[in-house]
Amino acid sequence: MRLTIIDDNERIPVRFGESNIYIQRLTPIRMAALFREEADRDPDDETPVQPVNVRVAQAAAVDWDGVADGEGKEVPFDKALIAKLPVEAVSTLYQRAMDVAGADGAIVRLFEATEEKEKKV
Repeated sequence: MRLTIIDDNERIPVRFGESNIYIQRLTPIRMAALFREEADRDPDDETPVQPVNVRVAQAAAVDWDGVADGEGKEVPFDKALIAKLPVEAVSTLYQRAMDVAGADGAIVRLFEATEEKEKKV
């Protein structure tokens, strides 16, 4: 297998019946930042925060086609609308983003290593 640099113009299709949502691979730094957002929050901050699966899906999504509103009209792509997709779709996008990033355990190790480094400082 050959390593490839993550391309900002990458479009990996994730198919949902007649709809496609296009994602791109996320860099390790971006993935770690998404996972750290919640850990770094002020414990007194009661502002609602998106679950990590939604944040990763939103960060990875770059476009879509065939996504419609309740009346069947096509909806233009908007990252914020990822949070309004059915749970199964968000879960699939999250898992696919993690898969293409090769992140299924690597992100946890990166996050833990960063925390250990900060504790020593």
